Amino acid sequence: MRKFVLWMLMGLASIALALFAGWRLATDDRPQVERALTLSVEQIGRAKDIVQGHRYRVRPGAWSSLYLSAEDADTVASYLAQRYAKGNIRLLFRTGAVRVQGSFPVRSPENRYLNLDAILVATPHGMPVLRSLSIGRLRLPDVLAEYLGSRLPGWLGYGSEYRSLLSALGWVRFDHTGVRAVYRWQPDLIDDIRAVVIDAGERERLLAYQSALATLLHERRERSSSMSEVLGPLLGLAERRSAAGDARAENRAAILIAMLHAIGKSPRVLWPKDAWPDVRQHAVTLDRRADLAKHFLVSAAVAAHADTRLADVIGLYKEVDDSRHGSGFSFDDLAADRAGTRFGEAAVMDGASARRVQQRAQASSRDADWMPAWSDLPVSMSEAEFKRRTGGIDAPAYREIMREIERRVDALPIMR
Repeated sequence: MRKFVLWMLMGLASIALALFAGWRLATDDRPQVERALTLSVEQIGRAKDIVQGHRYRVRPGAWSSLYLSAEDADTVASYLAQRYAKGNIRLLFRTGAVRVQGSFPVRSPENRYLNLDAILVATPHGMPVLRSLSIGRLRLPDVLAEYLGSRLPGWLGYGSEYRSLLSALGWVRFDHTGVRAVYRWQPDLIDDIRAVVIDAGERERLLAYQSALATLLHERRERSSSMSEVLGPLLGLAERRSAAGDARAENRAAILIAMLHAIGKSPRVLWPKDAWPDVRQHAVTLDRRADLAKHFLVSAAVAAHADTRLADVIGLYKEVDDSRHGSGFSFDDLAADRAGTRFGEAAVMDGASARRVQQRAQASSRDADWMPAWSDLPVSMSEAEFKRRTGGIDAPAYREIMREIERRVDALPIMR
């Protein structure tokens, strides 16, 4: 009996030692990929062109193709890794394959990193396969790497919806310039994408805020309301729901519902199969201007669901595009963008910040609490006038105006 117990203890010790050794080999004390996310106005413009081209060209059941340059594909992968895993990814393209290098922080007392190095190889027909996978200093056999690649989506909870997305792809090709995919658009594909990205808990939160907004506006007789009169009560509900939930998630949902209403949309445009309470037509204003409220809330929603760099560059892209084709480059719009971005960032920074935002939003009833002074800022400039007055977005004059806007945003009561 003693020998059995001894062998049992030795076996457990051996397993523990093997697990510890595996942990040390699979993780590192430093990331192999360290990079700052850089998004440009031009990249946002290209993304918009891709979406618009798909919208007007592709019909259900028709085959189409999508091409991403190596730079754009690398930027998208880096953004997704930072957004959803707080890590970094680098893509290195060559003919027939792409090398994927990634570094992701692992929750542990030692602050270690999971460093991945893998090769995705294109196949003659269909999706690429995972080859040559290394995790830290552990090199996995190709057969095991391919098996893990095929099983990973299911382990992450992406079942039938993920398979539906894969079935829409005809084939994927790599070369040194980028990646090209041939796909067939299917009527239910958007619903499958939504199911992968948005879970049932998020939709329940959105339903709660849409219902609250419908009740709020049903009781109001005015044809318009200031942004604080809409966002304040919604974030008041967020504070009450946060007592038994996640304050950051509640804020995201409240801000998204306020934004959709301000731009005249229902959550139905995102999730058409769900039953959403109807909200009567009603303008939302900031400094008595509906456009400033839209700028603020769109930027807040982007920042709350993404990162501030993305929100900043989307706002800047909008103003550059307006200077070329629309109403002109306006620093008052950018001021609303920056205030909204900072608000959205604070709303989801951490639990304490999220709760402070809820309280401040209910206490801030004046437009001046939310929107920095803008009457002295240049507005409605054509592209030529914008360049003449500021020198462009990299020039000292432009940066000085943006620094002044930041100072004014810092002084807003909603930010204190």
